Amino acid sequence: MHELRISRQAQTDLEDIQLRGLIEFGASATRAFMAGFDDIFARLKMYPLLGRARPEYGRNVRSCLHAPYLVFYLYRADVVSIQRILHASRRTVSLGEEAP
Repeated sequence: MHELRISRQAQTDLEDIQLRGLIEFGASATRAFMAGFDDIFARLKMYPLLGRARPEYGRNVRSCLHAPYLVFYLYRADVVSIQRILHASRRTVSLGEEAP
């Protein structure tokens, strides 16, 4: 199993998603939805190449969908590093390493 790290920005993204969910959908629905992120994180620890390669966002960037959100992460040296969790309709900035 691979190590999983969650960036501060990704943690903030999760907190924002949870707060919005509580306001719009209530505690029960939000709890169930947020559990989906835990499932994705567990799968990424087992299968780090599961996500789609996203070279348009930077080198080594991959993403997984937990609709309507995209989980952007880097995988290198046996570490899965969750970088951002953004609504799929949102445009993103570079998330990975610059090409040499």
